[in-house]
Amino acid sequence: MERWRPISCLLLGAVLALGAVAGAPGATSGTVVSASVPTATTVSTSGCLPGAPGITALGVVLPGSRAVSTSDCVVTWGASNGTSTLRVAQEDGSGVAMHRNPDGVLDAAFGTGGRRSWDPGPNSYTYDSAVGPAGTTYLAGERCGNCDPIVTRIAADGSLDPAWGTGGFRAFTEGSGFDGVFAAVAPDADGSVLAAGYQYGAGFLRDMLIVRFTSTGALDTSFDGDGILRPWVLGGDDIYYDLAIQPDGRILAAGRNGNDDIVVDRFSASGMVDSSWGTAGRVTLSYAGAGTNEGGKRIELQPNGAVVVETVTDGGATDTARLVRLTSTGTVDGSFALQAWSIDDAIFWDQVGLAVQPDGKVLTATGSPGARMRVARHLASGGPDPAFGSAGVATVSFGGAAPDRGESLALEGDGAIYVAGHTANRGGVGVARLTPAGALDGAFGTAGLRSLPSTPGVDVEPVALVHMADGRLLATLAENADYVGYAFAAPGISDYGGAATWASGSSLFAACLAGTTGAGVVATWTPGAACPATDGPAWRAVPSTPSAVANTTSALAGATASFRFGMQSGLALAPGGYQARISFEVIAP
Repeated sequence: MERWRPISCLLLGAVLALGAVAGAPGATSGTVVSASVPTATTVSTSGCLPGAPGITALGVVLPGSRAVSTSDCVVTWGASNGTSTLRVAQEDGSGVAMHRNPDGVLDAAFGTGGRRSWDPGPNSYTYDSAVGPAGTTYLAGERCGNCDPIVTRIAADGSLDPAWGTGGFRAFTEGSGFDGVFAAVAPDADGSVLAAGYQYGAGFLRDMLIVRFTSTGALDTSFDGDGILRPWVLGGDDIYYDLAIQPDGRILAAGRNGNDDIVVDRFSASGMVDSSWGTAGRVTLSYAGAGTNEGGKRIELQPNGAVVVETVTDGGATDTARLVRLTSTGTVDGSFALQAWSIDDAIFWDQVGLAVQPDGKVLTATGSPGARMRVARHLASGGPDPAFGSAGVATVSFGGAAPDRGESLALEGDGAIYVAGHTANRGGVGVARLTPAGALDGAFGTAGLRSLPSTPGVDVEPVALVHMADGRLLATLAENADYVGYAFAAPGISDYGGAATWASGSSLFAACLAGTTGAGVVATWTPGAACPATDGPAWRAVPSTPSAVANTTSALAGATASFRFGMQSGLALAPGGYQARISFEVIAP
């Protein structure tokens, strides 16, 4: 970004010789001062949250019957200083909006029997995963040989995406040239990709690192000037373990500093330190004093914008995990009940899981002193949720040799919870599904448990769990120093249109624009008022690529569009929970 520069002018005079004409013009020069003001677009789905009864939760739909939402899903949108367009699309872009929840069966179309491996290079490990646009998934990790930090992008079928980096791999070889790791990855709404971790610097000590790539894997030079951010260096090991992007584009990064303290930093979208956060852009926490390893391992945002951080303090054979909440300015929120619990030795680099429900309740996954997976649900205001498990805690055992460790979490729109991690003392990998009440869900795998095939005697490394855009569940890990992914099938049902109509009786999912509000709003979709479950122009498929729903003809920040959704269950539709993942966006000319 160019910055303002002072402009100096040199006044040119002339020596008046005998006979010169007084007042003759001197030389002149000029400049042009320019600036750009973007259209200030907004969009909010706070009136259309997942799991809202009668809005996005259609309830039980018996085979041979249909259900239509009874209340409006209200999307507020517009632009304060120009015209704008509201668009809607299926998140996965695959052409099928609604999918059945995974039931533990691997997707035969993904690699071989639901398993696919990728080889970035010798001795490679992956630590995090995140869903990108158009059905892509990003993996963060390292590849050795040179032990470079690396981000991998895979397509919906599990193949490497050749449009990213070199053959689907983007190794970060810039900078010090020493070893490093990307521990976290986060695609941004504008198509760029953030990755955080560390790279060895002077004295072979680890330095914090955040890199922003363009959608093709090039360094994004609009971020800190060269796409590379190396913040505070205190002379010890400075590491980022996780990052999150706020709705306003600001970046949060959690980790530990060279004094072994927990740190949470915040930066602007362009990579500048945010001085309004904590002390000069940094929050520092310590629960054990000098000389004890501590770190902010996971970070998430609650719907109200509050920041929750899961920390780990090293304690030898038994470590301590904590859940702390920070306000919008980075102070510890005293209204949130700070919680601490003992976990089995996490070897400090191993993963822990953190997720936030749409209602603001917080889920954590770790090991436990009993050497089994521990999943806890915390109230939005802090403290254990008595409606979950036993006093807010569910313990999951895969029955083999201890320990089992919970390392990653994923949520369904109906409230179901997936937890994944190591089993059998790092010799295996398991995925479990819990009901919203914290009981094992017998509709998944065997009595709620699914052990993944692994090679006997081969050590497996941290497990990351993510929902792919089409509803499939993807577990990624490193096995025998290669990346491995297991995809759980999520079969889809037809979108409205063609042979799939209300009158046909076939299984379908449909959307209807009930109406719009706002002066000068022009609907592109045909409004359908109450949207009854009868065939007509108001019902349509949610498009696979973003499609215009309505436009504003003048500046208007508070336009609304109200939607109803419908599902028809054919007589032969397989039982299970079904989810349609839909995204809304606002664009300006």
